[in-house]
Amino acid sequence: MQLSTIRDGPVNRQKSYGSNLAIIHTQNLKTVLFALLTIIAGACDNTSTGQDDSGNRQLHALFDEYRETGFELDPIDAMFEGDYRFNDRFGDGLSEQYLSDSLALEQEYLDRLQAIDRSQLNSRDRLSYDIFEYDRQVNVRYYRDGHARLNSLMPVTQFFSMPSFVALLGTGASAQPFNTVEDYDNWLSRLGGFIPWVDQAIDNMRTGINEGVVLPGLLVERVLPLLEGHMVDEVQESVFYQPVKNFPDGIPELERERLVAAYEDIIAGKVIPAYTRLRNFMADEYLPHARESHGIGALPGGDELYTHQAGYHTTTDLTPQQIHEIGKAQAAALYSEMESIKNATGFEGDMKAFFRFMREAQQFYYDEPDKLVQSYPDIKSDVEQRLPRLFDLS
Repeated sequence: MQLSTIRDGPVNRQKSYGSNLAIIHTQNLKTVLFALLTIIAGACDNTSTGQDDSGNRQLHALFDEYRETGFELDPIDAMFEGDYRFNDRFGDGLSEQYLSDSLALEQEYLDRLQAIDRSQLNSRDRLSYDIFEYDRQVNVRYYRDGHARLNSLMPVTQFFSMPSFVALLGTGASAQPFNTVEDYDNWLSRLGGFIPWVDQAIDNMRTGINEGVVLPGLLVERVLPLLEGHMVDEVQESVFYQPVKNFPDGIPELERERLVAAYEDIIAGKVIPAYTRLRNFMADEYLPHARESHGIGALPGGDELYTHQAGYHTTTDLTPQQIHEIGKAQAAALYSEMESIKNATGFEGDMKAFFRFMREAQQFYYDEPDKLVQSYPDIKSDVEQRLPRLFDLS
């Protein structure tokens, strides 16, 4: 298996779905980098430095094993990669055992990777080797240095946290399939795993209170309405009831009756109480301890986590301050270039007036739809011609 088809380590292994990392982690730079490296890998030759391809086969087997083992630890990941074998499992993502198992997984596969002789791989697999090694090294630091634990103490936010994520899956309009009786039963089982997750989240947040690792009060206040939206009086009003309102053709009537009863039972008896329990905890116990500060640097270990994330998203060893200075220098250089262009055109006025002119002047707009459409492949062609300045595709 080529690396382009395996799970991208940090993107998946660092999320824990409901962790505070979701706020920091937008997947943008990493996703772009990963895509570019995959494209470059495809453009490289596939020649090996040796005659024996056993190292290449060993590497592919390692990728497959990592993917499979990772799915056991994070079964929801499998679904998003089109593997539905684990659709009845929820996973953990928060407990100390999960964090320990995750570190062990990353360290094991880093060690096994480095036991493979990279020099004997073909050029494409050497690139795959390097990406996989980088991902494992980043993840080892994430779990080993306590960053994952720090995030696990703040598992519920207004962005991308597990309570909202589960509700999205439960509508039947997301990745969780609801096409067969087995699909409906799988979701019942997976949804049941959300209940202990809620209790683990509450335990973790209590630990966070004791250690001074808590969310800003403003964010907690924004979480409460999201949780309250699931504290409905009637089961039929719950988003989790949507799948049994919209059975697909082919589900027998007797099975429909059974599933309706089962969904009503779990929603009324477990899901709504879980959201209520979590909301009450956050409003009554957690909010009074929430902090007034906003940045993650205000937390114990927050500066270190921020530095880790900065390096992760930029794939560099630069500090956040160094990255900030680079950004300021680049912004100044770009502004200077734009000002030079303004002056070269003979435009009279400051830069704000120039920007307004460029937004509003009709000369910068297409007067025919076909010309607008054609501009996109023209830009693509221009970009492709400039790529060799940035990437060696030979």
